[in-house]
Amino acid sequence: MKSRSGGDRLSISSLEMRLDFEKADRRYEKYGLIQAPLLYRGQRVPMKAIIKGSRVVSIVGRGYKLLPNRLVSEIVSEIADLFHLEKSRYPKIGGYYEVSEKENTRSFWTLTFPDEYRVGDEKIHLGLQIRNSEDGSLSFGVDLFTFRTICRNGAIVKTKDLAIKSYFRHTKRLEVKALKLKNMILQILDRGQWILERYQRMMEIKMTLEVYEKLKKIPRKYFPEYLRTKEPRVELLSTVTEWDLYNDLTANIWHNRRLSMMTRRMLNTVLNRAFSIEG
Repeated sequence: MKSRSGGDRLSISSLEMRLDFEKADRRYEKYGLIQAPLLYRGQRVPMKAIIKGSRVVSIVGRGYKLLPNRLVSEIVSEIADLFHLEKSRYPKIGGYYEVSEKENTRSFWTLTFPDEYRVGDEKIHLGLQIRNSEDGSLSFGVDLFTFRTICRNGAIVKTKDLAIKSYFRHTKRLEVKALKLKNMILQILDRGQWILERYQRMMEIKMTLEVYEKLKKIPRKYFPEYLRTKEPRVELLSTVTEWDLYNDLTANIWHNRRLSMMTRRMLNTVLNRAFSIEG
């Protein structure tokens, strides 16, 4: 078949698609997962299929190290026991809960610790969010989480600025154990208390329209009523602090159950950068 430029154009129908699998890796079969290295015309290729139940959920490199969400869930349960946290179906002080997305190939575990911190007139609890995927769409990692008692909304803060390695790609070096994870959590909670100081400063700073320029990636439907946006103008209809606006935005995002956890995380990152919480 000739292309318009006169050269040969490859047609999929002209290929002999002789894809096959090598012997399957069934080490995680009890979690409903099988890894099947690919062959093309009998030759090894640097890819493998991740099969969950009866579905191929992803094609990844052979070096990809699968970490089943159910295995992570077992480890999180051990961690919760160490910190005396109860499992729940929703955010709870002194508890943890799990959210699974993308046909259960991506999971998030949110832990809220019972220790209460006073910031101004606010009561804040520190916590963590642990994340993982089975299809290569998300690395394994641990992020800082804060929970505001008065409105029960949470905020996720990436830990890259804490000088703690808490993100791990799915390579052969990935190893998740309860004790190692516990030590990482203690480090994050200790160094993560800087967030409380930042919150205190935000309570003292009057909101200006300059911050709005950094919030353009946030859909307007999440903006509070006192922030009127009518391009090209933006109006503040009342005097508020950075803390007021930050909490009103995070509340509108956090309590919107139609949003995936992945989307909430992305919107949180935009907010945190706008308010200089993340670098």
